[in-house]
Amino acid sequence: MKYLLLPLFTLCCSITFGQNLEDAPFKGANKVLAAYSMQGDELFSYLCQQLLDNGYTPDKMNREFHFITTEEKNKESMVYVMRIYIKGDIVEYSAREASAYEKSVQAKRQTEYGPNLGLFSHNACFNEMVEFIMGTKPQKVRYSR
Repeated sequence: MKYLLLPLFTLCCSITFGQNLEDAPFKGANKVLAAYSMQGDELFSYLCQQLLDNGYTPDKMNREFHFITTEEKNKESMVYVMRIYIKGDIVEYSAREASAYEKSVQAKRQTEYGPNLGLFSHNACFNEMVEFIMGTKPQKVRYSR
């Protein structure tokens, strides 16, 4: 009997704790991963152009490490900064958001997925980021911790 409980316990733990990638947002998700048909410098240039075309201003860019951050973007009463990290043909998107009334950079924080609110505590910021990601025409989108 105890030999049957161990595999059952292992299976339950892997289902409960093994949720690292999902096709839809889940509680605790803080990254969006997108796969593209291009990679490296070509993908870096493509995403920079997409940012400009969609009203984002790239703030800090590192071509060597394929990293981009945008300037703050206002959405309703929130501001957020998108961070883009290119790893081959996979792009990791994340963001930090804060109330537009918070003045301190240190007060800005990475927020977690809230109940029925998407990736951020403020649904409008999440929806705008996902809309941008979908507009870049990725082959596959996944959500991760």
